[in-house]
Formats: sequence, structure tokens, C-alpha cells
Amino acid sequence: ISVALDTRIAHTITLTDSNGNALSGVLVQICEGGVCQTPVATNAEGKAVIRFIPSGEELKARVLSVPAGYAYPDGVDAEGYIHVAAGTTEITLTLIAQ
Repeated sequence: ISVALDTRIAHTITLTDSNGNALSGVLVQICEGGVCQTPVATNAEGKAVIRFIPSGEELKARVLSVPAGYAYPDGVDAEGYIHVAAGTTEITLTLIAQ
């Protein structure tokens, strides 16, 4: 019998609005060193878990389609990414209600 261990590290993105309310059903993504992980939809608590083996480079997280009535906060680059330090596994993204 052979057992394969999952060595990927869980990275959790939590998506909320500016009032702290969870935003569910929204596709989010993490990229590192030019490699983007498969997008994952946030659950009822506004959380999405993306598992991968990090290379140690800076992470970039983004919302792929900002829901109607919301906008990106300050600090988002021209491509919609928020830059996060290498090694970070808990990322919170907050959208501004308009």
C-alpha cells in the first residue's frame, strides 16, 4: 500500500466588504512568480482556500470579478492585485461598497 502525502500549503483568502460582511460566491486567485493558481469561489463565510507549494516569492491576490456595487480599495495595482509578503498564508481582501 502506498500513501501519497499532500505537501501543498493552504492559503486562505477572506473577502469582506468595508462593513466586515462576508462576500460569498466570488472568484479569487493567488499568483506567485508569474504562476497563477486556479481561481476558487469564496464560501458563505467569504473564505476560499487555495493549496499549492510556494516558491518563496512575493504573493499577489485578486478578486477576478468585483461584484456589482463594490470597488477595489486603495493599494491595488493596475491589474487588480494586492501584493502580499512571501510566506503569508492568511490574506484578507476588503472591497468598498459604493
